Amino acid sequence: MEIVEELFSDIKRRISAESKAEGKAEGKAEGIDIGIDIGIDLGIDLGIERGIERGIERGIERGIEKGIEKEKVDVVINGRKNGLDIPILANITQLSEERVIEILKDNGLL
Repeated sequence: MEIVEELFSDIKRRISAESKAEGKAEGKAEGIDIGIDIGIDLGIDLGIERGIERGIERGIERGIEKGIEKEKVDVVINGRKNGLDIPILANITQLSEERVIEILKDNGLL
């Protein structure tokens, strides 16, 4: 009877050790999967946030550039209406003479 108890005890220890090892492995795998999912979600959120920030920055830059261009167009138009020649308008606005001519043509001033 003692031998049977020892064998039974030994089997229980082995099963327990194997179960613990399997449980650890399963837990580790599950933890890795959860960690990956969380990492992906955080990465996506961070990417979206950075994308929005860059989009806003680019939008502001483009708006400023368009505002500067519009101001130059207004200077060319008003300067021409006040008798300024194309080379002077190009110099003042730092636009090429070709661009000044284009602006004047688009606005019926040439």
